[in-house]
Amino acid sequence: MPELTEMRSADRHIVHCLRCYKPHDNLSVHLARVCMKTSTSEERMEELQKAKASSKEWTRNNRTWTYGQLCDLLPHRRSRITLVKELLQRGFFILNLPQESEMVLEPEDDAAATTVTSSRDPPTTLSSERTKMREAGLHRRFPVKTKFLVGFKEFLMKTLKVPNVQQEVDSVSRFLRYMQPTGSKLSLDFLSKSTETRDLLTTLRRADVRSASILSYVKSIKRFLEYSTARRDLRRKIPQLRKKCRRYAVMLRTLRKTVSKTNEENTCDSRRCAEDAPGIKDCQQILQVAKLDFLRLHGDLVGGKVLSNTDMTLYRYYCEALLVYRHMQRPGAVEGLT
Repeated sequence: MPELTEMRSADRHIVHCLRCYKPHDNLSVHLARVCMKTSTSEERMEELQKAKASSKEWTRNNRTWTYGQLCDLLPHRRSRITLVKELLQRGFFILNLPQESEMVLEPEDDAAATTVTSSRDPPTTLSSERTKMREAGLHRRFPVKTKFLVGFKEFLMKTLKVPNVQQEVDSVSRFLRYMQPTGSKLSLDFLSKSTETRDLLTTLRRADVRSASILSYVKSIKRFLEYSTARRDLRRKIPQLRKKCRRYAVMLRTLRKTVSKTNEENTCDSRRCAEDAPGIKDCQQILQVAKLDFLRLHGDLVGGKVLSNTDMTLYRYYCEALLVYRHMQRPGAVEGLT
């Protein structure tokens, strides 16, 4: 008799409780003793049936993934491969996995881990600039829950309807911490620190930060000035707040002109270097030259023939060239396609 009880216990299906999200050998007993001890037996029976149906649904449909689904959810290669390994270790099934050589992650430090390049990864320009700013000592920020910053974030979202709100809040937070190196209570004393503001822009240039990023930095600061002048409590507390913010905005406008001039010179240099680059008509000749090979491969695919890796790569490249040179899609949009 004890052996029979032990066998039944070993063969019992594990079902998760939909209320506490914990697995149980005997869910009906758990519901009666813990999660639904004040409910009726009919209610507990209904909850038990829901839990069993949920467990069957997960086993039937949600335990198996395809690698394409994970690519859509996680374009960043390093994060995607890390998740794949974790899912496989936890007993999930993943179909259409690439070769093992493509699943290997090279060891990297924390600074370089964000700059891993892949055909599906986003550009690494921002990551490299953040690294330069960190090396220049411009990475320190105020706490996220600082009252000033929370109000500024709401101002950007609700009043100005600005996308990428967190990026602007972080830029302003770094700026304010640079202007106020010590102390946890944020103040508006930077309005009288014109020399320090010029030093900040000089430091950004020496850190080889792009002119476009510096202009975006200045734009975020100007929006913070708008937020400060829009607060009535600050205007009552600082009688000359409007005048100070206006004077500071004029100084930012002057500094911005010098940065804009540098940005225009760099843009002109890049265009001058691209004068000898092939035009769109030259690039479209690729479609004409490779059209016959593409049609041959397409016919083989329709006929059910198995193509080699070289032929499949050629077929994919032609489709990408067709989207870029014929339908004028941006390369970044094409890279996101599966």
